[in-house]
Amino acid sequence: EIGTFPNIHIYDSNGYLYNYWESPEECKSGAARFIERLNPDSAYQRLRDSSFYRLQTQIERLNGKGFNLERLPPADYYAVIFWGTFMGKLNKQYVKPWIQVSQQNPNAKIHLTFVSCDIRKEWGNEYWKSWEQPR
Repeated sequence: EIGTFPNIHIYDSNGYLYNYWESPEECKSGAARFIERLNPDSAYQRLRDSSFYRLQTQIERLNGKGFNLERLPPADYYAVIFWGTFMGKLNKQYVKPWIQVSQQNPNAKIHLTFVSCDIRKEWGNEYWKSWEQPR
């Protein structure tokens, strides 16, 4: 569902995923500009997608507990940022500007959720072998 890394999914307070690119080639390069202009009084193109509600079953918090959507603070928008230390300079190129413009937008309250895509030792070798199998 994520595609390339780092990546960002931007949802409104109702869980609708927004399309922040004008063409597939633009991909995540337009995300910062989109975030900068977010305003709850404006309309944006929504994607037919329910991934916001699947986050509870797909990610876990650092302490190993589940991720609960009901515990998110009230916000106009929720930005879920998928990143990893293995991405190095790409984090600075994409993630850092996403954070900055989210904090600087005077028109919208944007809550950021960071999802680390780093490999974890706890997953064990069997988990990684399952990815090697043809699907």
